[in-house]
Amino acid sequence: MANPAGVHEAPTSHSLSPPGSPLHRSASGLTLTNPPPVRWESYPESLSAVNYNPVESNIKRHARRLAKEMSSGRLLVGDEKQADVDSITVRYSQDGEKCDQIEYAEHDSVEGVESMLEGATAASTSTFITITPNGSFGYLPVCREALLKILSYLAVFPGFLEILYTFGQKIWEENENFGIYRQHCHLPAPDADGEDVGAPEPFFEVCYNLKYVTKTESNMPTEKFRFATRKTGVWMKYYPSSQRSVWMNVHPSDEFWEQLEDLVQADSASATRRSDLDIHLLQLSCADESWAEYINHLEQENHLLKLKTCISSSAPSRAPSANLQKSSALDDAQRLARQRSKLLELYNFLGMNEYIIASMSAGFAEFRRLSAASAASAAKLAGDKEFEMFEAALQRHGMRTAQHRDRVMTLLRVCESLATLVPSMLVSHDNNLMRGLQEKAAEYTRSMKTITVVTMVYLPPTFAAGLFGVEFIQGKSLSQFKYRLMVFLLLLSALMAVTIGSWRWYESRTRKADGELADLEAAGDKRNGNGGGVRGAGGAGAGGMGELAAKICPPPLVRSYGSTEQTQTQK
Repeated sequence: MANPAGVHEAPTSHSLSPPGSPLHRSASGLTLTNPPPVRWESYPESLSAVNYNPVESNIKRHARRLAKEMSSGRLLVGDEKQADVDSITVRYSQDGEKCDQIEYAEHDSVEGVESMLEGATAASTSTFITITPNGSFGYLPVCREALLKILSYLAVFPGFLEILYTFGQKIWEENENFGIYRQHCHLPAPDADGEDVGAPEPFFEVCYNLKYVTKTESNMPTEKFRFATRKTGVWMKYYPSSQRSVWMNVHPSDEFWEQLEDLVQADSASATRRSDLDIHLLQLSCADESWAEYINHLEQENHLLKLKTCISSSAPSRAPSANLQKSSALDDAQRLARQRSKLLELYNFLGMNEYIIASMSAGFAEFRRLSAASAASAAKLAGDKEFEMFEAALQRHGMRTAQHRDRVMTLLRVCESLATLVPSMLVSHDNNLMRGLQEKAAEYTRSMKTITVVTMVYLPPTFAAGLFGVEFIQGKSLSQFKYRLMVFLLLLSALMAVTIGSWRWYESRTRKADGELADLEAAGDKRNGNGGGVRGAGGAGAGGMGELAAKICPPPLVRSYGSTEQTQTQK
């Protein structure tokens, strides 16, 4: 994070106040008296002073889960004294209306974190703390002591631990597909004199997680930018009596931190204080910033997949390229499956953001109602007009998120419709492959027929030559030679005539049988077309087939059945 002021806080001795510290009033305003020491090692059991709902926030259950996550070694870095925490502390005037000072700090040790926490407990301040892991599945860059001191000194309610558990080292995505929204409102009732003497300071606490999209330059030649989804966790605690608010962001987007610095600088230049409701809207705006561009990119991908799938399904296939085209069809099926999985995930993520916005609207409305009914007049996060503007902005964010979700659903349906073409594409390519194999088989058959004819022509001369090569047929005189030659030629002619005639007779008989079968099938189709009935056509067809079978291969026994008697003819 940028550090314009160049401030790095050094370790100091200090006394931090835990939740539930008593208050007293003086001429200078609210101050804390005799703050008890914070038992950071026993967090979250150290929050016993706060009256949390035991059903929603079971302290013992959270303590067991936190000890398990700490001992697993996947959540935090291993260094016992390491910390990588950035902070912005904004100090306001005594009435809490004007910005007096801004401090930027980067804390790389436990002592630096303690110094930051001391400033966060001062009245009329707004402290923004950020913890940025190396990616959504990276370790939180703080050691156990630093994290527990942050959680205990700021009295972070246990609901925020559920968001922390979604970070840390992971082999696959788990605990990712649900939204978390928790809030707690503590507005103690005043005593009979209208004073909150001895009562814990009232506060309003809220935490939630959001999904946002990052856009980075790609090194791949096929794409210029790469998009990725990230998660962020937000925690805020507001003390209306002391005009103090504390924020903690885990893995915020770069856009949020830059715009937050711009807002703080603008408030410092105008000497005004921005409402904490605006910071919540800034969180939602930065989370929504790149969703539209990412969905536009997905629409382009879907369009390319659609064109490629339709071309692949309609393109003719030939035998030499059938295997390649089938491989292309399988690649298209895999791309469609990956695209469908990505769209389902994004649809779920947008549903999470939509849930957070709806929960935030209901939760802040509840706090507004409770603060209005409370006798503590100072327990107000904002005025009525600011709340109305905040509610209208939440509605706009909710409608925009719902629109993004509808667009993703449309892309998902298009992807599913394209997926239905994949089986037909595979079947078509298989049919084309079989047709190509049949063409190859027909070509091989023609080649074998040529070889057979040539062999048939040369077979009689070979036989005759072998026959006349026998010793008892050979003679020595010229008359004997002429006689043998005449016999050889006559025998050769007879053998060739018998061979060729037999082959022609077999071919003509086979061709005639095929023609009769085709005529019978055509006659049956004609009868069916003229409405002759299935039974009549079937009977004629059966009779024709039997007659053809009798002509081609006459059986030794043929039975003919009449209507009243059975006759038998032996052939």
